[in-house]
Amino acid sequence: MWNELLSMLIASSLIAMSILKPKNLSLFCILTLLIPSILRTPGIGLLALLGSFSLFLVLGEPSKRYPIKASSILLFFIFLMFAGSFRSGWGRFLGFSEAVWMAWTSNWVGVGWGNWVWNQAQAQRAVLEIVPVEIWKDIAPFFQVAPSLPAHLLAELGWLGLFFWLLGLSLTFVTAIRVRWVYLRGTFVFFFVFVLTSSGTTPIQYLLTVDPRSVVLCDEALKKNQTNPQNVEFFSLCPEIKRLEWQGYALESLGRKEKAFEAYRLWHETFPKDVMPSYALARLSVELGERGWRVQSLDWFEKASKGNSKNDRKAEALRLYAIQILKGDDLRFKLWEAMYN
Repeated sequence: MWNELLSMLIASSLIAMSILKPKNLSLFCILTLLIPSILRTPGIGLLALLGSFSLFLVLGEPSKRYPIKASSILLFFIFLMFAGSFRSGWGRFLGFSEAVWMAWTSNWVGVGWGNWVWNQAQAQRAVLEIVPVEIWKDIAPFFQVAPSLPAHLLAELGWLGLFFWLLGLSLTFVTAIRVRWVYLRGTFVFFFVFVLTSSGTTPIQYLLTVDPRSVVLCDEALKKNQTNPQNVEFFSLCPEIKRLEWQGYALESLGRKEKAFEAYRLWHETFPKDVMPSYALARLSVELGERGWRVQSLDWFEKASKGNSKNDRKAEALRLYAIQILKGDDLRFKLWEAMYN
C-alpha cells in the first residue's frame, strides 16, 4: 500500500515538472513509467502518463513535436491490455464490480462510511454468481478497501461520493489548463495527476475509512482462535471477509457441524478456488451423512482437486489427496464412511 502512495507522489511530481520544463518531456515520461515499475506499481505510471497526454492535448504543448492525439489513444489501449494481462489488474476489475454492486443494492446512497470491508464478502459472492468469470474465481481477492478511490467512495457514500471525486478531478484539470503562472499550473497538474492515479490504488481510502484499532482487535482475536479453536470472539470483532477461514473450524470444535458446513460453503462461494473449504465440505458431507452424501462428497473433492493451493503446503497436500480419492485410492474416504455411516 505504501509503495503505491510513494509511486503516486513521484509520478505526479514528474508530470508537474514536465509542465515546468517541457524540453525534458521525453525524460520525464520515461521516468514516470520506469520508477513506478521499479516500485511494482506500473499501472500508476501509465495512469499518470495518460493524464499528462490529456493535458498536453488541451494545452497544445508541445503539439508540434508529438502526435498527441494518436499517442493518447494508443496509450489508453496499452493501459487496458496491460491491466488485463495481470492478476492484480483483474482483481481490480472485480473490486470495481463489487463497489457497483454495493452502491446498487443500497439504492446508490452507499453502504456507509468505513463499511466496505463489512460488505465485501457478500458483494464478492454476488458478483461471482452474476459474472462467473473463471479468472475472477481463481484470484477472488480480499481488499481491506476498494482498489480504487472513486469506486470506494461510490460503494460507501453512493453517487455523492463519486460526484465529489469527479468534481476534484475536473476542478484540478480545468484550473491547470486555465492558470497562466507556470508554477501554479505545475501545482495543479500535480494534484490532477494525483487524483487521477487514485482511481487504481488503495492508500487514500485506507487512510480515510479504515479504523486501525478495529483491525488490531480482529487480528488479536484470530490469533487467540488459532491456539484455542473454541474462542469465537472474532465472530463479532471481524468482518465476514476475514473470519471466513476460521469460523468453520471454530464451529466444528463446538460440535455444530451443520453450522460449520454452512460456514465452509460461504467460504467456498466467496473464494471459489481455495482448496481448504472444498475439502472440508467433502469431509463433512460424509460425517453428516445426508441423502446423496457420497455423490455430494465426491463433487466437493473434485472442486478441491481443481483448486489453487497458492503456495500453501497444507492446501496442496489436500488437493493432491482429493485427486487420489477421485482416482480410486480412497482408503481414508472408506474409513470416514465406516465411522460415520
